[in-house]
Amino acid sequence: MTEARDAANRFYPLAQRLATLPHGEPDALLDQLLVDVRAYVGTGLTDDAALLAVRRER
Repeated sequence: MTEARDAANRFYPLAQRLATLPHGEPDALLDQLLVDVRAYVGTGLTDDAALLAVRRER
């Protein structure tokens, strides 16, 4: 995700966008993140991506 860019060649602001997504189940978070990145890029992902979400339980 760190190399995803929009049409103006701006990098995807991962930290800022991640903070706006709902934080529930890790799978759901990753699904929402992919939707957001695809919308930001506008053309879909053209390279491979590896995502990992971890939930901390106390």
